[in-house]
Amino acid sequence: MHLVVGLGMSGIGAVRALQEAGQNWCAVEAQGTPGGWSQSRNVSGYRLDYGPHIMLDFDDALRRWMAVEADLTFRQHGSKSVFFCDVAGRPFPVPLPLGDNIADLPSVPLPDFPLNGAPTYLSYLVDSFGPEVAARFLIPYDQKRLCVDLDALPPKWNHRVLPAGKAKVGESSYLYPVDVGVGALSQYLLSGLNPNRLRYHKRLVRLSLDKKKAWFSDGSVARFASLISSLPLPEFLNLIEEQPFDPAETKAALPYARSDLTYLAVRAPWAQEYDFARFASRQVPFHRLTVLSAYADNCCPPDETLLMLETNSSPEAQDRVMADPRKAMDQLIDLGMFDHNTELRFSHKTQVEHSAIFMNAKTPDFLTRVKDRLAASDIHLIGKFGRWEDMLMGRALKSGISAVGLQDPDGPATRGRR
Repeated sequence: MHLVVGLGMSGIGAVRALQEAGQNWCAVEAQGTPGGWSQSRNVSGYRLDYGPHIMLDFDDALRRWMAVEADLTFRQHGSKSVFFCDVAGRPFPVPLPLGDNIADLPSVPLPDFPLNGAPTYLSYLVDSFGPEVAARFLIPYDQKRLCVDLDALPPKWNHRVLPAGKAKVGESSYLYPVDVGVGALSQYLLSGLNPNRLRYHKRLVRLSLDKKKAWFSDGSVARFASLISSLPLPEFLNLIEEQPFDPAETKAALPYARSDLTYLAVRAPWAQEYDFARFASRQVPFHRLTVLSAYADNCCPPDETLLMLETNSSPEAQDRVMADPRKAMDQLIDLGMFDHNTELRFSHKTQVEHSAIFMNAKTPDFLTRVKDRLAASDIHLIGKFGRWEDMLMGRALKSGISAVGLQDPDGPATRGRR
């Protein structure tokens, strides 16, 4: 039996590929619904998306493989983003692309970046985008987002970082399902599979590499020919009976940030030209704002605007930096997004652990050794497996398909659903 652990997008890609290849498989999911971080939940009459939800990288081949559009309609959206940087001690919005608009800002003294020695992610940003764009936007934003010293990251650690001259990040075209949340996508992708092979509320609690056995939270035990996992890697390694890696080494090689999400619904239309805002400014605690109601139909009453604020924190932080809804609302008013009479109708908070695991100098060698050791027991890692790669949903699906090793997600074998 091929065992798939985790029914996020990558796990769904794996089980669909196994089903289409006529293999014997079973999938377990700790939560009560599939989708992983790509979830939609109804809270007090509001539909909230958790984690990745806009579909930025779904090419035609992948859409043919999904074959859900007879049941699920997608609408193409165009987004506009702004960066808020500090100007004269105040957060100031700058439309993208940054290089075209930075000349309109007053000149400020720039910090002296230590660019001697081995190349790092910090030096890569400065060299690729110029010292002013890097210093005023990219470096402070990534420091808030990643909660790490950027000089400790290797250059180009994130495959989505664009080369110089192409810093138009955020001016994107994407898909979003009509009239439903993104959580409906995972439901449709699994709708044609045998439901008896999909086990929910079932968490992996122990694993033996040598015996090729898995133990679960409901007391059951399973033997497997291969195991495909999308669990966060530190969590997964901690479950292995043989403990092939020192926990201290794992912690050092896989540092991570945690994500705190705050949702606000206000009784006012959204009157800004942008749908996404990134905050390089130190005056604002959250690093990103998303206007969910700009593209998610019927997620809130028609006279309201639904927002999602994201704030990251490191695991070493004593207190989680959750945005206080009332203070966050006052900040949005102060930033000119709403007027002082705007009524806050709804707020909700949630937390995501292992949301941003990134590479450092120790990571590449450690991952190579981990993958080799796991592959010797026919265990394969898919999706982000807890590691930060800024992986989008389409790429996550393809990682699950490719891990099965039975078909190419871009090839002719994927033409048609089954």
